[in-house]
Amino acid sequence: MNGGIGDLSETAVGGNHDGPRLDEPQFLLDPQRVVTQFAAALRSLHSGAIDESWPVLAPAEQLSTALTRLRSGVPLTLPGPYAGQSPERIADMLIDLHGGLRSPDGDVVPTIGHARLANVVTDRGAVIGWSDTSALATADRYRDLGLAAADVASVIGPGAVLALAEAYGIERPDPRRVEFYALCGLLA
Repeated sequence: MNGGIGDLSETAVGGNHDGPRLDEPQFLLDPQRVVTQFAAALRSLHSGAIDESWPVLAPAEQLSTALTRLRSGVPLTLPGPYAGQSPERIADMLIDLHGGLRSPDGDVVPTIGHARLANVVTDRGAVIGWSDTSALATADRYRDLGLAAADVASVIGPGAVLALAEAYGIERPDPRRVEFYALCGLLA
């Protein structure tokens, strides 16, 4: 075990888990530990084998899904810098971000799709799996990292985003990919 993290690559595939989540108050008293555990859980999942039965999600598909949601007329409640933005403005941002994405060469990995602290299940303080595995797919690792960054910024604070990238092992996160996938994840 590494900081309370086992091999979660198989755990995610095994099904949904129940138990205390990383976003609960008893964990948030130690935000650095929460960020470290969250990053390790994602890193473990991303290092697992790709399951050929999972869908492969290209950025264009994720953009299409997000734009469909924006155009559906369903009221949006987006956090942070997106709060109060019109659906048209968010759509323009997504299209612009997508247009400048670099290819995820080598970054196509197993992803959870619901990379949020509330989805990470613990047992006696150790991460044991995910509560929702309904969106497993093969995709750019930033599909999870973008949403994870938005989530830790919202739950813990903006300073936690760089701590997440560092704990995950990314020296220089790609800000365009982070924002694109954060928005796509928030609109999923």
